[in-house]
Amino acid sequence: MTGSMKKYGLQLVVLISVMAGLCLPVAEAAETTLQVRATDQGSVGQLVLDWGHVQPFSAELEDGFLYVRFTTPFDADFTEASNILSSYVGPGEILEGQQSFRFPLKGDIQLSAKNNGTEIVLDLTKSKVATGKSRVKIRSGEHDAYTRLVFDWPGKSAKYSAEVSGSELIVTFDAIADIDAGKINEDPPALIKSLTAQIFGTTTRVVISLSSDMVMSSFTNENSVVFDVRTKTNSAAAEQKPAPQIEVAAAPIAAPVPAVLPEPVVPEGQETDEIVQTAPALKTDMTFAVVVTNVLEIEPENYDNLKPDELDEISPASGSVITSIGPTVIVDAPPVIVDAPPAIVEAPPVPRQEKQVEKMPAKSVLNRKSVAAQNSEKMAVKIANLKDGFRLIFPWQTPAAMAMFEHGGAYWVVFDEGVSADFSGLAGPYKFLVTESSQLAHETATILRFKFRDGYMPKVSKANDDWHIDFQLDAKKVVENAIEVQSQAPTLSGPRLFVPAVQNGEKVNFTDAETEHELTVVPLHVAGWAFVESKTYEMITILPTVQGIALFAEHGDMDVAVEQNGVVVSARAEPGKMGKLLAEKPEPTLTLDPTPTPNFHKAHFVKLADWRQVKPLYFTIRKQELQNHAALAGPEDKLKSLMSLAKYYVAHGFHADATGVLAEIKKRYQKIGKDREFRLLVGLSSFGLHHLDIAKHNLFHADFDGDVEVAPWRGILSAELGNWEQAAQDLNYGAGAFNIYETSIQNRFNLVRARAALEDFDVSLAEKILALVKEPKSNEQASARALLQGMAALQLSDLPLARLKFDEALELGYRPIAERARFTKINGDLEAKEISPEDAIRELEKLDFAWRGDALEVDIQKRLGDLYVATGKIGNGLETYKRIVRNFPKSPYSRGLGRKMNDMFAELFLEGGADELPPIKALAIYYQYRELTPVGRKGDKMIRILADRLARIDLLEQSAQLLEHQINFRLKGEERADAGTKLAVIHLWNDKPKDSLRVLYETRWRQLPPSAKKERKYIEARAQAGLQNYSDALDLLAQDNSDDANILRADIHWKSKNWAKAIPALERLIGNSGSDTSEDLDRMDRQRIMQLAVARSLAKDKSGIRKMRATFRPKLEGTGDLAAFDLITEENDPSASEFRERATIIAKVSQLESFMAGYREKLNNGEFWATY
Repeated sequence: MTGSMKKYGLQLVVLISVMAGLCLPVAEAAETTLQVRATDQGSVGQLVLDWGHVQPFSAELEDGFLYVRFTTPFDADFTEASNILSSYVGPGEILEGQQSFRFPLKGDIQLSAKNNGTEIVLDLTKSKVATGKSRVKIRSGEHDAYTRLVFDWPGKSAKYSAEVSGSELIVTFDAIADIDAGKINEDPPALIKSLTAQIFGTTTRVVISLSSDMVMSSFTNENSVVFDVRTKTNSAAAEQKPAPQIEVAAAPIAAPVPAVLPEPVVPEGQETDEIVQTAPALKTDMTFAVVVTNVLEIEPENYDNLKPDELDEISPASGSVITSIGPTVIVDAPPVIVDAPPAIVEAPPVPRQEKQVEKMPAKSVLNRKSVAAQNSEKMAVKIANLKDGFRLIFPWQTPAAMAMFEHGGAYWVVFDEGVSADFSGLAGPYKFLVTESSQLAHETATILRFKFRDGYMPKVSKANDDWHIDFQLDAKKVVENAIEVQSQAPTLSGPRLFVPAVQNGEKVNFTDAETEHELTVVPLHVAGWAFVESKTYEMITILPTVQGIALFAEHGDMDVAVEQNGVVVSARAEPGKMGKLLAEKPEPTLTLDPTPTPNFHKAHFVKLADWRQVKPLYFTIRKQELQNHAALAGPEDKLKSLMSLAKYYVAHGFHADATGVLAEIKKRYQKIGKDREFRLLVGLSSFGLHHLDIAKHNLFHADFDGDVEVAPWRGILSAELGNWEQAAQDLNYGAGAFNIYETSIQNRFNLVRARAALEDFDVSLAEKILALVKEPKSNEQASARALLQGMAALQLSDLPLARLKFDEALELGYRPIAERARFTKINGDLEAKEISPEDAIRELEKLDFAWRGDALEVDIQKRLGDLYVATGKIGNGLETYKRIVRNFPKSPYSRGLGRKMNDMFAELFLEGGADELPPIKALAIYYQYRELTPVGRKGDKMIRILADRLARIDLLEQSAQLLEHQINFRLKGEERADAGTKLAVIHLWNDKPKDSLRVLYETRWRQLPPSAKKERKYIEARAQAGLQNYSDALDLLAQDNSDDANILRADIHWKSKNWAKAIPALERLIGNSGSDTSEDLDRMDRQRIMQLAVARSLAKDKSGIRKMRATFRPKLEGTGDLAAFDLITEENDPSASEFRERATIIAKVSQLESFMAGYREKLNNGEFWATY
């Protein structure tokens, strides 16, 4: 056998072993004994579980416990293991269902688990990190001249020392810290190779491996410690960089000069409501007139030259390093240099020193166009950091209504009060967030136009008179109060629309120069009221807004009137046209190509046709050429040749080969993972291999948001994941790009798109999309089209056509779709009542046996389970649901079925559903699914109800087992003692007085109320009597003359055949009844009379018998006990037959016990679990 064959032979043996291991639990009984071993190796405790075969398992640390779960019931003894591992865990216990166990943890324990053949090995390690450790996160940023590492401490940063030794930066913190270095080591930034952290006593030592010839500088900022690593060359260049030239002219001036501050670091996650843009004044005794001839740049960043991929490094969403940066102030410069005066630093007016200065072209420091409103009042627009975003602040001195909306490629912010806006606070790094800001002149209002960086969603709020706009990264639009439109009857002046809105401001009219639309805006004084979607009418369009109301006229004249409770829009038009001008436009009708995006026929990104290069006939030849080229390519061409080979494999559908090439590329070029094209290839190849999680991670990356060529692939991936709503959105969006692909791929997209429409019950759209499917060349696509046509007909209740199409799909013979067609046909026939539920169950059981492994299997089992439950086969239904939950945990059904199983179980055993089942069947269902027993009082009640029902039908052993489990594992304190009392009674009924005493002793509780203690004393006395310890039993009742004690005392005398004491005891009980007639004589009194008669008969007390006949015989007239009473108390010698009959009656009466009969009566009346 060759080495290769040996390898594959070994793999086959392992595979068979694993499959055998997975199959064994099905046939195993619940009594499988698990062999348990344990060792303590000092800091590591090891628990070994030997099944004797390969066994699937899971092990987790949850809420202070070690949980280990299996798919097969087992039995095990954890006593010895618990003792050996006592410094790690407490006593182990098997949980309900006997498919899992748990140990309580002692201290901070870490777990590692592995499968070693037939053994499962669990290593428990004591954490070496002190309880007071600090969790420290690390951030990194790559810059042109240096790499920055930031250690974010949760509280005040610890003191530290740092030095560069050779190629290592060694940092020692004077505190114990849990350093999270995973992301750094996974993708190291430039100049840094790796990072390790160790704890020595009360210090933490971090060793950072660097590239050669590195230098380091560091500083602290609040809770952060920052290290900048750079090459010695860059360090020398930074030191030698000349300072900007400043011309200084001697002239007295009183204005302070702002200092240029180094870039601070904002601790990760810090959030603030407002950062006031101020610059500290430089204290000096010297007075100068300063003219800045060029703009100072803040070191080490040059924000004007940042590359696009570096923008995220200054974004608040990525652990921002942005803080408030004061505007650059030009003192005594020509007034044209700054559009709007600085809002923060205001110097008193100073006489200008006459000096000839060379005129330079006017340059705006803020590089923003601003047109001041015709108002002398000024408002400084401020900016503040938020976690994952930023906030614009509009501080008003007086109340102003606000509106905000997007139009013409920009956001408009409109206030109904007029001020001059100052944008100087948006300088520095913020210009990459607020890319444009300007003000449109208006007589009475403030109209501001902004452009913001993509990816941020605004939300408006209000604090006193200040308006805030919060921008959150990747957030969805949220409208707290959606504004709706109400149509009104046309008036003589034309059609009318009414927009209900409260606390309206004054309407503002202006023109958007980009679109030339005449906009009418109605700001609102209350935040959170906006239009969710646009409303388009024949004459006007109401825009979606973030705040307030905005609209414009499509054509004709329009009046907007602001009323107390809303806004009225009126249209003026020619007679005969008024009814249409404000009629809402219908949805656009779909033609043969119902696509929301323009069609195009040339691929720009997903170029499968170009990547394919050759026809399939020449695949092997071209593959060998590409492989040779990749193998022989030099370093400069290696990446390109490997990418070309990967594209070739993806285009031809060889996804496994493509995955191998992409893995090699990733290994060689670690940062290639950020490349957009590489990410696309990984997503497509993973999708082809049905590795859906990897495909989703890559294809749904933000890089592809809005890409019409990637959207179809996202759509069919969402369909595979069962998210049909997302599939419809992506396929509808990308439908215009279908034409760039070959016919088979176009058909694939359209078939999935039609299925998504049917999942949304949009039959009309589905039929139009199916009309776009070109004649399929494969059985797969032909049968898929027939199936979808049948599903559409079924939704239209056209059952004959649906059957015809389903049969067509079955005849084509492509099994994955043929079986789906069979399944859908069965459901259709059942809904049309062409077959009975029982017939449907039989057909679905066949289908369930024949089909495995995908979403169809889950659908079949779900339908089967529903039918089982509907036809009363509760056990079968629960078993089917359990299979789905266990085998398909990620199915959309699983979570809902888990809840449904719990509800069904509760309905059976809490709400009386199990009463309709045979008791043995109910008990079997409980034991099979008792892991569904809810925790807490609800579960305890469920067990009590089932135990009562079993006891009522004399299944005493099973009832006792339920209560034993409840006492041992679920209950504590008084509740445990109460359950023990009931279990003791059940043991007495089952003639097990010894077990009754054991339970009473094990469940003692000092804080029981006196009544409960007395009841337990009586039960103990009865159990002692059952063990023939009569004197002990009577001692327990000494000094107790209550009715219950007298009843029990009489029963004990009777059971011990002490007739002399039994007779007076019974007479006292009968005398207490007070009954004079047979109507008043209750069953218990008649029983006691019969007992007394037997006792006197056996004691040969003839005079007592005569007295009884005289006293009680009249009371027994008309009762079923009279004949027996006469036979027992007859003075004549009985014949042989009469003697046998008398003996039989005496034997029956001898079994009667008043005390235990009382408990039976409580059980039958549902009072057994009442509080005593």
